[in-house]
Amino acid sequence: MAEFQANSGFEDVLALLPENPLPDVLLVLPSAEYSSASAAKTLLDSLQEHSLVEEGRLDVEWLQRLDTIVSMLQQAAWLLIILLLTAVALIVSNTLRLNILNRRNEIEVMKLVGATDAFIQRPFLYTGFWFGIVGGLMAWVLCNILLIWTEYALQQIGLLYQQDIYLSGLSIQEFGWLILFATLLGLGASWFSVNRHIKQIEPS
Repeated sequence: MAEFQANSGFEDVLALLPENPLPDVLLVLPSAEYSSASAAKTLLDSLQEHSLVEEGRLDVEWLQRLDTIVSMLQQAAWLLIILLLTAVALIVSNTLRLNILNRRNEIEVMKLVGATDAFIQRPFLYTGFWFGIVGGLMAWVLCNILLIWTEYALQQIGLLYQQDIYLSGLSIQEFGWLILFATLLGLGASWFSVNRHIKQIEPS
């Protein structure tokens, strides 16, 4: 009642009423598990089945539009991650190829004294390993920057509907999988490049 008096502009008239003539209104703030449109609709249906609930309201269309926007942003974020990891693989491959060519004479000497290809490849594989980790971290940082920027834009839209909108980034498990995949990608790209080019170098 106090909130209605403050927002309606009829404070003086409402103050004359002996009691609140309006029915009780409960504002339900769903937890994260009911954040999607379908889950929120299920929650509304279950509340409306209660004998003490006369009417329940939910802007399902707004939630559906929001779900669509969030889904598109998630797909864009994963596309960005894939592009960045692909760039990491190409950078690792080309960088190590140039490094091998610059150290060609050194590699020839190592082969002359009996060094195996696996021994020669090892430091280059370490480089690919660290390139992969750094690339994964860069992908994570850029996606979080995109997430922060997008969340701010959505919050401006949410103000029009008096809704607070928050986006969550990668979970700890997803972050771990991202770093693991990036590391394996860096190792794979380095092994493919190093193995091919070192075998082509033979002492003359």
